[in-house]
Amino acid sequence: MIVDVHTHCLQPEHVSEAARRSAERSGYPPMQPLAFETYAEAMQVVDRSIVFGVRSERTGARSPNDFTADWVKRDPDRVIDRAGLARLMDAGYLERRDGRLTATAAGRPLLNSLLAELLA
Repeated sequence: MIVDVHTHCLQPEHVSEAARRSAERSGYPPMQPLAFETYAEAMQVVDRSIVFGVRSERTGARSPNDFTADWVKRDPDRVIDRAGLARLMDAGYLERRDGRLTATAAGRPLLNSLLAELLA
């Protein structure tokens, strides 16, 4: 099973005007809306993806939790909200080792301990 453990569903309306201007001054093109269908097509190369809303006052990005939850509901068998990691644990792809959450494949850890702690 291939799992993309870090994707986002951030939309332009979730980013402050100041953050948009800063990104454009840095040479980034204006942020475009991401349709779920575009996301789902890009995720066809993996079996499942874990999607994070972005909530960072420092960067001026704030995805509403309800938006992320609604995003996941579009394909709950393949798209997992970070709160849905228990489903991966139940399937045997995540386990607790020494009090830390670890993703494994063929018995080898996939996530570093810092990310595992953040997802625990």
